[in-house]
Amino acid sequence: MARGITISSFVVLLLAASVAATAAPSASLVLQQHIEAIKARDMAGIEATITAQDSLQLILPNGKRTATRAEYLAFHEEFFASSSWSMRFEPVFESVGKDLAVFTVHSYYSDVEDGKPVTGESWLTFVFKLEQRRWRLVSDQNTRIPR
Repeated sequence: MARGITISSFVVLLLAASVAATAAPSASLVLQQHIEAIKARDMAGIEATITAQDSLQLILPNGKRTATRAEYLAFHEEFFASSSWSMRFEPVFESVGKDLAVFTVHSYYSDVEDGKPVTGESWLTFVFKLEQRRWRLVSDQNTRIPR
């Protein structure tokens, strides 16, 4: 009998270890991966953190809205083509539920245009949804903070 309990306990431990090894990264970790991909101009890194579905909302500081994954990727490909800008990010809010996570991030943007420094700050709101056991970005809104 004691041997049966030991074998059962061993099987339970193996199953628990297997589940832990295949568990999805936390929403906060995926946010960090997304931010690092932006800073590194890493398209593959961006693709790894966004929805696999067609619908993906992006709202830019000028009010322009795109609604598809393809448009999101096209915007970032164009944005990443410039090597003169840099960004810094400070997460300020998070709310993570069972299958939806919302993050607000304070971003600081620096660039050089016509030889002159350009800076700006924005509030970024990222919404991630749990898709097939992985957190994926489904909405990205950028609101410029007036000077």
